[in-house]
Formats: sequence, structure tokens, C-alpha cells
Amino acid sequence: MRDDVLFWQYDWTAVVEGQKRAARDAASKLTSNAFAEKSIEELAGELCEKYSLEVPALDTENITVKQREVEIDVSNNRMRHFSSGGPQYVKGTAIDVRIPFTGDAQMFKIKPNTWTTSIPRGRVEGNSVVFTISGTNLEQEKVKAEIDRQISEIQTWLGFQQKSKGNFAAELSQIAQQAVEARKTKIEADADLVSGLGYKTE
Repeated sequence: MRDDVLFWQYDWTAVVEGQKRAARDAASKLTSNAFAEKSIEELAGELCEKYSLEVPALDTENITVKQREVEIDVSNNRMRHFSSGGPQYVKGTAIDVRIPFTGDAQMFKIKPNTWTTSIPRGRVEGNSVVFTISGTNLEQEKVKAEIDRQISEIQTWLGFQQKSKGNFAAELSQIAQQAVEARKTKIEADADLVSGLGYKTE
């Protein structure tokens, strides 16, 4: 399976603003029943939990590897010469490296505000991030060094995300609290308006 570019699909600032906007929208849809059952703090806390950004943490103690035989195109290898054009396949070896993680899998699609031109590659499968090392003459020491390098690269980008996250949690908490309070105020004002008209309510 082909590895994709990680941390590059969505812009960090756009995602953060989208989460804030979604929290406000959710608060604006709260009903009087919600306020009858829960406090403002509880409702705001639920919004914060739903729209927070949880940067993944790699579980490097439980990394697994899987070896498989693959066909590798060597037509671009200058050390080999072929009489015909097009792809030229030979038997090779692929090592799939699987790293479990905790946190939000969608975060692997978000580009942090700080980044480098060395962009990690891999794919997210469930609660694991996977990358593949392949070649025709793999050597153990070089494979181990490449695994360590790619893990370090992913860790670096997760660190970039953590730095980009900054005060987002505090900002989201304040936004949720204010939005829930505003919603309760509106519901109460509407109820007072109707009750003061002197008619039966439906």
C-alpha cells in the first residue's frame, strides 16, 4: 500500500476557527430542556470536549513490523540496463512499520503553523500510523536507522502541532462559556416576552 503525505491536507488556522465556529453554532441550538437538565458549566464543558483538538501521542513501546515480498519497479535505477522501456519489476522486500497512538486520528491531516520541508509520509489505519520501507537489498542496520528517522520526523511534526495549539483550549473554553450563557439569556428573554403578553402559551 502506498504511503501518503501526512500533516498536509488541512490548514491549522482554518481548522481552529472552524472548531470555534462549530462550538458557537452548537450552543445556539441548545434548548430550554438542556438548561433544565444541566448547568451552564456542564454544557460548556461538553462543547469543549467535542470540539477540542487532541494531538496524537505515539506509543513507541508497542511498535510492530511486518515483512512481505513485493514487486519493485527498478526501471529508473541507473545501475541497471534494460533493452526495453517501461516498468521493470524485480522481487523485493517491504517492511510495514505500525505505531499505535492515542488521540485524534484526523490530526495527521492538519498542517501545523510551524513546519519543515521534510514532510512525513505514511497512512493512518485505525489507531495506528503506518509507513513502509521497501527495497531489493535491504540491510538490517539501514532499515533500523530509517525506521528511527521516520518516527523522529513524525514526532517532530506532532510537536509542531502541540506548539501551534497554544492557548486554543483556553480560548475554546471561553467561547463555549460565553455562547452557552448567551443562549440561556435569549431563551429566558423569549420566555419572559411570551409570558408577559397575558395569553395562554402553546
